[in-house]
Amino acid sequence: MGMLRVSLPGALLWCGCSAITGLSQYSEQASGDGPGGKPDSGIVDDAIADDGMARDVNDDTSGDAQSCSNSLTVCASGCTSIANDVNNCGTCGNTCTTAVTNAQAACGDGGCGIACNAGYTLCGGACVDFQTDKNNCGGCGATFACMSSLGCQSGSCASCTPVSLPPSVNVDVTQWATKFAASPTWNCNASGTTTIDSNAGTVTSTSCSLGTVDVTNNVAQSVSGGPSVMVVRLQGLTVTNGHVLALKGDKPVVLLVAGDVVVDLGGRIDAGATGKSAGPGGSLSANCAGSTGTSESGRQWGGGGGGFGTAGGRGGKSSGSGAAGGTASTSANLQPLRGGCAGGTGGAGAGAAGGAGGAFEISATGTITIGTGSNVAILSAAGGGSPAVTTGQNVGSGGGGSGGGILLVSPVVASFGSGGVARVHGAASGGSEGCSCNPETSADNGQDGHSADNTAATGGRAADVNAAAGANGGLCAGAGCANASASGANGAAAQAPNSGSGGGGGGGRIQVIASSATAACN
Repeated sequence: MGMLRVSLPGALLWCGCSAITGLSQYSEQASGDGPGGKPDSGIVDDAIADDGMARDVNDDTSGDAQSCSNSLTVCASGCTSIANDVNNCGTCGNTCTTAVTNAQAACGDGGCGIACNAGYTLCGGACVDFQTDKNNCGGCGATFACMSSLGCQSGSCASCTPVSLPPSVNVDVTQWATKFAASPTWNCNASGTTTIDSNAGTVTSTSCSLGTVDVTNNVAQSVSGGPSVMVVRLQGLTVTNGHVLALKGDKPVVLLVAGDVVVDLGGRIDAGATGKSAGPGGSLSANCAGSTGTSESGRQWGGGGGGFGTAGGRGGKSSGSGAAGGTASTSANLQPLRGGCAGGTGGAGAGAAGGAGGAFEISATGTITIGTGSNVAILSAAGGGSPAVTTGQNVGSGGGGSGGGILLVSPVVASFGSGGVARVHGAASGGSEGCSCNPETSADNGQDGHSADNTAATGGRAADVNAAAGANGGLCAGAGCANASASGANGAAAQAPNSGSGGGGGGGRIQVIASSATAACN
């Protein structure tokens, strides 16, 4: 019996059956060209052994299935589907990996595989771009190779001046092939702040010479389902000596750099939320199905914390289950690019929720260096803390916002020094309001997620026995949250108990991948 691999958008399926109905596309090849010289679907099943039989996938029986709904399994990270969770594939703790350039690890039907990045197709064991690859121009294989004197433009061999552009992951960089020659280089080497505002589409700085700013706002992503983004084009980027590149606005920011990127000597790139105000591209409900914290309809109790890379905590309630925290998103990658998810309101809307961390991508043709030696260098997109409830009596607080998203893409995986780090920590919730005779103050707000360390953001204090202290935020540091990972803490009920606090926001997502520079014609 042969193996049948089926590729559907957003899913990976492997089957050892003789027929599958209801599917419009399939391929019977494991690698290389498809029938009639057509390219592969872009997905390879690592679970198929040399003898052509599927690798055994053992079911995880260690978790308490009754604790999870919808056929989910209890793993260390919480309830998850081991059928498609890249960090718990087939069994808890089994993380899928890949060394294939322009591809990412994937999990389907409990088995590890790979999926080519957006715009790339599997060809001869590699993921290539048929629009720009002169060895596979318009199709896969030697018959599609261009002569040495020609380049590949829009899938056709053409006489042109080849140029090397940043990897195309979430946007089609070839549309700006003629722009990069005039793009500026930012050497931000003095203390100060450079602000990129994706709402206004502007860039300003207190100390960095920006040259002629080269940006395009409201760009549609090439990967479906994501928000529009602001694109900034550069020939090089250096952020050192305490300089801060601050990102804000209503959409994620994509930095396309036709050169090297260095963040060092206390430099920082920050897309974090501040309290109720989300970072760029954070708290977008269209990208947060199931991950926004649940709002609490009862006036006394707290809202759920937002989830993204890890889950948000439940809202505090004296009896029964409080408002649910947002779940961790099912997709572990950042294609499309998107920010984190907000907490839910508490106290029937009287307790405001924390905003979510935003998102940014750095895509470079050269190297990306985050810190050299022990020098501090920080990339951050933390969630915003929910405020304490300061009016009324016995009023629940809102949930904290989740951390956001950071994506780094370069031909060689970005390097981090011992003092270099990427953090997308979740935020804490504020304290609930107890007796109006002893009101909470702004000092009792939940902390924003930390950008300087890997300790959890602290919940706001309780002013009296009728109030509840806020919940701590979750954690995510390092690619895939490898350096720190925790869900947001659950909110608490007051000692009396007359009110409850919101849940803590979960950690965000960090993805660091290798992808070839994009070849194009100028």
